[in-house]
Amino acid sequence: CLLINFSTFIEVFEFNEKMGTEKLIEFLKKSFYGGTDVAPALKYAVEKMKSEKYKKADVLVISDFLMRNIPEHLQDEIKNLKEKENKFYSIVIG
Repeated sequence: CLLINFSTFIEVFEFNEKMGTEKLIEFLKKSFYGGTDVAPALKYAVEKMKSEKYKKADVLVISDFLMRNIPEHLQDEIKNLKEKENKFYSIVIG
């Protein structure tokens, strides 16, 4: 499981079954302030999904979605991944 915390920059945490939950909880407690730019997080996720390890992975974005539009080239890459059985979901907060 790959977690990407984002605001105006991203922070990445890769969780696996061998890790304890302490590091996961520590990562989930972090807060970002200053805006919502999902593009770097999606770009990172898209690049990971091109690898063998994440080739059929899903993306879940949890946000208030008060943000700029996603760049068109990134939308095209997401569309291509959807055609390869990747799925993209969102949960709106607020």
